[in-house]
Amino acid sequence: MVLLGSIIILIGSIFSLASAVGLLRLKDVYLKMHAAAKSSTLAAGLVLIGVGLQTRNLTSMLEIVLLIIFIAITNPIGTHLIAKIVHSRQER
Repeated sequence: MVLLGSIIILIGSIFSLASAVGLLRLKDVYLKMHAAAKSSTLAAGLVLIGVGLQTRNLTSMLEIVLLIIFIAITNPIGTHLIAKIVHSRQER
């Protein structure tokens, strides 16, 4: 389980790197938000799953599941609010 957890953490780190590269390379604000929201949500989820696989404590696993749910809900909502603000400022 430790090896599988380490592999999943590595994959999550690669997605996090892809998110950072997308923020640097993409030119449009909407494309940058897409790269930041999708990749970082997946990266955080994979890293937390990897940590959960390495943890043997049931309480810690429950906390990790709650963190994944919280990130999966709040990250897209925050990105949507940022997009609304950017869109409203471009209309002026």
